[in-house]
Order: sequence, then structure tokens, then C-alpha cells
Amino acid sequence: MTSPNASATLFVPASSGSNGSSRIRAIASAIGTGEELLAAAALAAMVLLLLIEIVVRPWSGYAIPGSQVFVRQLTMWVALLGAALAARDGRLLGLATGSLLRGRGQRFCDITSATVSAAVAAVLCVGAVTLVLDERIMGTRLAAGVQAWMSQIVLPAGFALIALRLVGRASPGWTGRSVAAAGLLLGLTIGLRPSLLEGSPGWMWVLLLAGAGAAGAPIMIVLGGAAVFLFMSAGIPPPTVLASAYELTTHPTLPALPLFTLGGFLLAEGGTPGRLLRLFRALFGWIPGGTAIACVILSAFFTIFTGGSGVTILALGGLLLPALLKDGYGDRFSLGLLTGSAALGLLLPPALPLILFAIVAEISVSEMMVGGILPGLLLIGFGDLGERDDGGRHPPGPVVDRVGGRPCGPWRRGRRRTAVSVRSA
Repeated sequence: MTSPNASATLFVPASSGSNGSSRIRAIASAIGTGEELLAAAALAAMVLLLLIEIVVRPWSGYAIPGSQVFVRQLTMWVALLGAALAARDGRLLGLATGSLLRGRGQRFCDITSATVSAAVAAVLCVGAVTLVLDERIMGTRLAAGVQAWMSQIVLPAGFALIALRLVGRASPGWTGRSVAAAGLLLGLTIGLRPSLLEGSPGWMWVLLLAGAGAAGAPIMIVLGGAAVFLFMSAGIPPPTVLASAYELTTHPTLPALPLFTLGGFLLAEGGTPGRLLRLFRALFGWIPGGTAIACVILSAFFTIFTGGSGVTILALGGLLLPALLKDGYGDRFSLGLLTGSAALGLLLPPALPLILFAIVAEISVSEMMVGGILPGLLLIGFGDLGERDDGGRHPPGPVVDRVGGRPCGPWRRGRRRTAVSVRSA
């Protein structure tokens, strides 16, 4: 995890050496450390509650009171705190259009996207504050005496941090940050007076957000902004949108998303990719282009548990790319193969996009998973066939038997040797 010290300078020029600047850096560093600890504690509490349920319920027949409710609320906390941490490090998912430009063009895209993003985050923050205040008056209780507003307080806090950090990362200089800060103030004004947008053409706001997205605005801001602006143009205030978002983020099946992502992280950190690569090369390494086939299948398999092709590329790229280059594949082919094959597992159960789509579309998760099996297998099969155009011209690299130190033969020549190689891996 990135150190918060790097983000402590977001609002302070590098040349500043005053005591005030040092104090601001110390405060920013403390906030970043607190966020990381809080996010880790929320995720650990989710896992602990579920593990206790798994162990205790079969023996005693009793469950922890409100455990499922608290797990869903913690999912929302993990999502908002994770977004705030990603905004701190500049890792919110968005198009890389601005990075393709240089000089003034890139600065213009950065400032424009940050200004629009800060305005949207400010509107969402104001709506979240109103939602929390309304829930506090209503006194809705979740479980064990915990009121709903106590959990919902992470919504305005998370959006406020995202807005401030988008302003801080708008530009290295104060001029660009001032422009983005003006967007933040405009968002606060719109959030406090939603009637300003009532009756306005919705397509205008969608076009503005599409332009900001093309300039590099985070996708979550583009989608969330489009929803809230369209509702506001129809006379529906932001708290109503936030209430619907709150219901969605506390859906009973949504905790699977961070838990599967955590599982993928543990697999990557535990050295599983290397062992899986040796397994698939033992199974397919004798086929012409076998290394590329093994990389396609491994990437698709790993994406099932990580939930995103980007995570798979980060976890496996450093392992698979050298293996492809060593076996004689070209640089462009190897990069294209890894980038494309990392997305092939998104349709195979229990991939996270299947769960998320089922939640949004309000259809059965099990039926969605069954429906994704055949298309997912077809994508993997076509990926294996496509790489043969290049892979067939390169001899497959030998799969080394780590016990005997000899290369494994084809599957038809020695099943036992291949099995020994897999076990020793």
C-alpha cells in the first residue's frame, strides 16, 4: 500500500519549508494512515464476522445478532474508504486520454476533469449530509441498537475526501488547483440549491460529463454525476439519489465483491500464480504455442477471483511476460496477449461482474452465473485459437521437472512425470 507521505504534499508546494507547510503535511499523513487502518479494520471485521458465523452456526444453531446487517454496512465502508484512498494516490479508474497528450493539452485535460469531478463529488457530499441528517431524525435502527445514520456517516466523509483530493491533484501549481476548487464550490452551491438545475435539459449535463470522462475524469464520477444531474433536472433532489445508492451498496450479495478481491490478493501474494503457471505449462506445454495457451488460461482463471483484468495484469504480468519472451514470442504479441486474456475470465462464475450485473438488473445471481459459462469458455477457446497464428511459429518452452532436473515430455509420453512436476511445484 502506498505510503501516505507521498500524498501529504498535494496541497503544499515542494519548495515550501515553513512550519505551516510541515504541519499540513503531518496532518495529511495522519489522515492517510488513519484511512488505511480504518479500511483494513472494516475489511478484517467483515471476514471475522463471516468466519465466526461459519464456525459457530453449525455447532450451536445460533447466529451473531445482526451479523449480516453489519457485514453489508462494512461493505459500504470498504467501498467509500477504498475510493478515498484511490483518489489520494491518483488511482481512480478512468480513461487515459489525458495522458496521451503533452504540455498544455495534458494540463488542460487534467484541470478540466478535476474541476468537473470535484463539482460532482461536492454535490454527492451535500446530498449525503442531508441523508444522514434525515436518518438521524427518523431514528432508523440497524441491529444491536446501532442507528443507520452512524453507518451512513461514511458517505459524506468519503465524498468530501474524494473532492478535496481531486482538487489537490488537479495541477502541480495553485492556478490549476484554484480552478478545480471553483468547481468544488459550484458543486456545493448546486447541492444546497438543487432547484437551480430543475427543468434544465438533461442531455447537456450528460454531454458535459462525457467530455470530462474523455479528458480523464474517474468513471465513478461520470456515472454518478450523470445519475444525480438527470434526477435533479427532473426535480428529484440529491438525497433521494444517495438513498438509492445506499440501498444498492448494502445489498445482501454485494459483500462478495471485496471478499473475492481479497481472495485474489491473497492468491497473488502467496505465490499461487507461479505454481499455476507450472501446472498449465505441464498440461499444455507440449502443444505448439503451449506457453501462450497456458498464459491465456491462467489469466482467465485468475481474473475469476480478482474481479478485474487490471488486477490480473498487475499480479501476473511480471511472471507471464518474461516466460513468453523467453520462449521467443514478440514484445507486441506478448503484451497484447496478456492484456486481452486478462479480461476473458469475467464471464465465468463466480466472477464479480456477474454478481454486480445481477444485483443491478435484479435477476438471479445463480442464473446469471450459469448463463456466463458457455460464453466465457468460448472466449477462452477463441483466445487460444488466436494466439496460434503467432504461437505456432515458436517452439514451446520446456516444462522443467523440479525433482529430476529434466524437461517433462509430452502428455502422451509420460503422465507420471508430469504429475510429479505438478506436485513438486
